[in-house]
Amino acid sequence: MRFIDLIGRFSSRLIPVKGRINNLAGSSLALFLSLREAPFLMVENTEEQARRLVEDTAFFARLLKNDLRHCFLPSPDGSDAAGERANIIYKFFIEKDQSAVITSNDSMGHPLWKPDALKAEALRVKVSDELERADAEEWLKSIGYARVPLVAGKGQYSIRGFILDIFPSSGDNPVRVEFFGDVIENIRIFDIETQRSIADIDEVTIMPAVEPEDGEAPEGLFSGIPTLYSSAVEEIPEGAVVLSRHSISGEGEDAGLFPMGGLGILQEEREGVYGLTDALKRLSPEVMTLIVSSSHGQAERIKQVLMDGGIVAPVLDFVEVPDYG
Repeated sequence: MRFIDLIGRFSSRLIPVKGRINNLAGSSLALFLSLREAPFLMVENTEEQARRLVEDTAFFARLLKNDLRHCFLPSPDGSDAAGERANIIYKFFIEKDQSAVITSNDSMGHPLWKPDALKAEALRVKVSDELERADAEEWLKSIGYARVPLVAGKGQYSIRGFILDIFPSSGDNPVRVEFFGDVIENIRIFDIETQRSIADIDEVTIMPAVEPEDGEAPEGLFSGIPTLYSSAVEEIPEGAVVLSRHSISGEGEDAGLFPMGGLGILQEEREGVYGLTDALKRLSPEVMTLIVSSSHGQAERIKQVLMDGGIVAPVLDFVEVPDYG
């Protein structure tokens, strides 16, 4: 049976979810979330756990060819976080780029931009449009940007003659806007270290670098999509869907997966990589095991160890995994 078919069994048993799902230990929680093809809001206990869950869920989504985008919603923490938070709202509600949002319990207590207010405050810069540089500067100041001689970080801008440099709070690189009079003649993304152009673009939308004065709580903004809570969160709203990494009998449904602990597979339960061979041999012959390595060299090393122990262990490219079997 193909790997993708095995995952399909897991999917059909767990979707849709109601109430509480238990025994989502290890990476099972991320796998579960990656199977959802519709937007959702997932609340983890801490920022670190939320970031890690986004990475793991996005990995499985790519593996399973799920195009749903997975976004991390941080808590307020300067212009960088303000830009990320605003950008998620802009894409989700204004550009209608539906996505899954994963955040921390702390972030749930901080208001976000209301879509209409954000649409009005975000600065849209487009080639051939007319925009007085003085007006652009006032607009940037009003949404939290600071004027500097040379942009070096997010939430900054500089003006030199007919050139306006902006480092968007939600961008990875600054943009250079060149004017001919009051007409925007060119927009370029450039490298902050070398000042060299990376790419020409037709337009850019500049997100605020500050939090809203009159925002709305995440649970209100995202009330139209399922909200899921990790059982690690101490105060969970009544009636919320809870996803638990623990094996608990009684309340809720079991994910139908056996926990990894106690099988001798986890690193702390075996003596080096050679102990993995004996652990895998103790599993049922029908069990298909996927080992994700950090490099091709590491994958080849594990393959050799397993094959020396009599276990077939081909090394696959990422795109080959779903159809393997």
